[in-house]
Amino acid sequence: MNFPASLVAATCPAVLAASLAAGAAERVRVPPDIELRHGANEIVAKVDECRIRLKIEGGDYFWTSPSSADAVFYRPDGKFTRAHAPYLQKPDVETYSGVYWDYIKPRPHDEPWFGLRCTASTAEPSTYVDANCPARKQGGAWILTEAAARLPKAAIEPIEGKGWDGFVVSFESKTPGLRSLSFCAVGANTLMGQASYPSGRKQGLESIKRVLRTVEFVD
Repeated sequence: MNFPASLVAATCPAVLAASLAAGAAERVRVPPDIELRHGANEIVAKVDECRIRLKIEGGDYFWTSPSSADAVFYRPDGKFTRAHAPYLQKPDVETYSGVYWDYIKPRPHDEPWFGLRCTASTAEPSTYVDANCPARKQGGAWILTEAAARLPKAAIEPIEGKGWDGFVVSFESKTPGLRSLSFCAVGANTLMGQASYPSGRKQGLESIKRVLRTVEFVD
């Protein structure tokens, strides 16, 4: 992955090396080949078929993995450790489908994070987008799909950024005390994401939305 020279300084080799060194004592879930960026910076990254630009702040991490397609934003409460970091789950190579995917965040669950996938926007219906974007635009407003409307305590909120608009859908998670989150940003491409946050704390959700609003699609 070729990042602008101005972003080279944002790489955290010392942090990554320390994390890798600790890997023997951790159950490593994050791919070993992540391109890690850290601290206040503007980042350009390739996510699947797309190139995006986004802004992160001090204490934030963003990475992609050429081998596994992980693309993750993470704000740990302390130092970065791979055992606590979110990752793209592929539980079974035989049954895993690129259409259906799932990001997981091990404990602690009160750290802001989200995982991304992206595809080119087209006028034709897309099974990939239909499976991962739980709302459709009708009359200028985003409306939950029938399936999403049946999710426990589902709530939808519009969100927009430069050159795109979209939505955030949250609903009650299977894990007690958590709400799950799905979002889609639709413009030149369709950016899809997943996250979770504690039910009783809105700070994590607001942090996620603040980063999402900085996203731009890069030609």
